[in-house]
Formats: sequence, C-alpha cells, structure tokens
Amino acid sequence: MATRRRFLKTVAVGSVGLGVLAMTGCGDDSTGTDSGTATDSGTATDSGTATDSGTATDSGTATDTGTADTGTADTGTADTGTADTGTADTGTAACTGTTTNISANHGHALDVLGSDVAAGAQVVYDIQGTASHTHDLTVAAADFTTLQGGGPVTITSSLTNGHTHDVTISCA
Repeated sequence: MATRRRFLKTVAVGSVGLGVLAMTGCGDDSTGTDSGTATDSGTATDSGTATDSGTATDSGTATDTGTADTGTADTGTADTGTADTGTADTGTAACTGTTTNISANHGHALDVLGSDVAAGAQVVYDIQGTASHTHDLTVAAADFTTLQGGGPVTITSSLTNGHTHDVTISCA
C-alpha cells in the first residue's frame, strides 16, 4: 500500500508546470487528515489568463475622431470661385484677380494675380509700366492674408527719382 507521503511526492513531481502545491500537515497515515490537496493554490491564482490586458485596452477603435466631422473635407487645393460648403468656410469667395490704384500715377502698372494671393508668400513687383523709371512694390505675406480675408491693402513703393507711390490692392 502506498503512503500518503509517496502519493504527494508523485503529485508534486507531476504538477511542476501547474503552480505551487502547498503541502501542509504531512504527518503519517494514521491521523487521517489529508490537507495537502485542500490548499492547492497553484491553479486558483493563475494570473496569466486573468489579466490579459492586450485585448482589454484596444484604443485604436475607442478614439475614432474621424466620424465627428460634419463638414466637407478640405483637400487643400485652391478654390475656383465656387462657394465652399465646409465648416471652415469664412464666407469670403476666393480672390481670382485684383484691382489696383496707384497714387500720382504717371504710367506705372501693377498686375497681382489671384494665384499670388492664394499662395500667400511675399512677392516683390516691378511697377514700371510705361513710365520712364521703375519702382519696386513689396507685398508681404501678411498683406496677402488681408486680401484673402476680403480686405484691401495700401503699400508704399520704393523711392525712385525723389518720389514714391501709394498702391492700393483689392480682390476683384
């Protein structure tokens, strides 16, 4: 007949991969109290499957902000004059061309293209036209921003032959 101690050794060797087998009260067989299997905590605390956080915190779909948009997507291309129906619309039509007024003009001319206004980068223009001399006119990026918003800008030309010109530019 096998003793309880031999039985517990066999069980302990056979269950190494299942966890810790607590053996308490390992007395002889005559007492009749077999508490070795009553406190087997090796399978009761298997935390490898109880705390699988790899699938519990999938934030890729929990924070989908793409559906909160209600306006038309802005593709970043220049407007062609058609009213934009997106939520970022300022109500101002695109500037497709400009009108200019040159003070004390004696043959100077300026043509600011709508594409220059849309680009918004500083540009230096030569306003000679049919005059016998030239003036430079620097339109800064901030001036183009004002034009894009629908407002006019007035800029003073460079000094040539003892005079300057005030040039007012507006979107047409």
